[in-house]
Amino acid sequence: MSKNQRRRKNKEEKEQLYEQLFVPYEPKYQYDIYFINTCTTLHEFKHLINIAQQTNFFTIDTESDYLTNIPALIQIYFLNGQHILSPLLLIEAQFLPNEPSCYFSNLQELFSSILRSDAHIYCWGSIIPELTPFLCFNFFSFPITSFLHNSQTVFRTWFDDWLNFHTCIMEIDSPDVNDDSLIIHAPTLDPDLILPPQIINNLKVRTGELWSLQDAVVYIFQQYLSKRDTLRRWSIGLDNRLTNSTRSSTHHRSKLIKYAAYDCLSLAQLVVFMYQSHLSTASTCIQYSEMSGEYLIIRDNDFFDYFFTTNQPSDSHVIDECPVTMMAVHEIDERCPTPSPNITTFGTIPSDLIPYIETTPPDTNLHLDTTTSHSNKNASHRTRKQSSIARQKRNKKSSLRHRRNRYNYEIIRPVNIDISSVKNLLRANHIQYININIVKSILYIGVKSDGWQKLYEHLIPPDMFV
Repeated sequence: MSKNQRRRKNKEEKEQLYEQLFVPYEPKYQYDIYFINTCTTLHEFKHLINIAQQTNFFTIDTESDYLTNIPALIQIYFLNGQHILSPLLLIEAQFLPNEPSCYFSNLQELFSSILRSDAHIYCWGSIIPELTPFLCFNFFSFPITSFLHNSQTVFRTWFDDWLNFHTCIMEIDSPDVNDDSLIIHAPTLDPDLILPPQIINNLKVRTGELWSLQDAVVYIFQQYLSKRDTLRRWSIGLDNRLTNSTRSSTHHRSKLIKYAAYDCLSLAQLVVFMYQSHLSTASTCIQYSEMSGEYLIIRDNDFFDYFFTTNQPSDSHVIDECPVTMMAVHEIDERCPTPSPNITTFGTIPSDLIPYIETTPPDTNLHLDTTTSHSNKNASHRTRKQSSIARQKRNKKSSLRHRRNRYNYEIIRPVNIDISSVKNLLRANHIQYININIVKSILYIGVKSDGWQKLYEHLIPPDMFV
């Protein structure tokens, strides 16, 4: 049995197990599906643009055709609260209005309203790789100036913090406290079937493995989010108004629509759950800075204080008060700035904190002591007499030390391609690395600093090299 066959078999066994043990996922949020394609009217576009301009939070997912990998669908949910009927867009990329036209211009305006600078965009994974295949359709462009949240990366850290926080609370509280938090609701089934929360958390933290959306829904809500329709042909025309769609059954289309909608809705429910825990790890995101031309990591512990509140202030004023580190996305062949040692920057760097550059006075070398000069000549003579073996030992020791230093800050990902292909992928995505190494199907990417490491954890998808 090949590796792919084993993977498909394990995936199907997992689907069957979850289906037997848990109730099907049911969204808590109300939604109204809008198909965006050649059948969308100008009235619908205007209506959606108006709502988008008043919405601050969105969840996004994408789908591509199985085998051909043709970009097919973008799902966007307007996250306006649990009891508000909100639009859920299904943008059918292969059935869009012609460019140029008033319909296409409205589509561009709709995306501008969604991806504006004060909006928060949530995605299970990095949104940049998700949306890159759709750039060719020209209804949006990079860079995206919104607050971009990689909820998959955030969830792993948040889950660890949440379990540790809850453990501390339980040690303080009396035994008869009626606590309805995560640890009570997490699966308490046979550990041979479902790992207990603490064990699977320790496993994820130790290996650096990211959570799947399906597993997160199981452990947080004890509901089964089906992923059987992931590998499908999506560019069939889901909207029954399309006359040039393929001859797929209505039932098949309904299954795909439900799958696409539930991915966005379950993510929205997870995002709100994390924010309501009031743990600061839920608020990490990145945003593009026009001043520096780079993406910056934003950590704002006050996000949950105004999440879904009325008359909330604009997010733009928060940026200068947040710790930031420089992004790893630069122009091709651009050299990365080397961070100064022992300096942590918060927000913009004031001019008085720029490292002082020591200069040597021009007359320093005019007064040389003859004794010192003679000593230097002797030292130089002794150095030349060093044996080649001693030099080799010294060089090897230095080389090993520098090699270890290249992995002080590293990103770990599974890999099943050769190292040349890995380098090509990293260069194509403007990932600046110091060194890379592959050990038993595990890829180790060494980067310059802790800030670069945290940023690349957001930007490099877990399946980029498989």
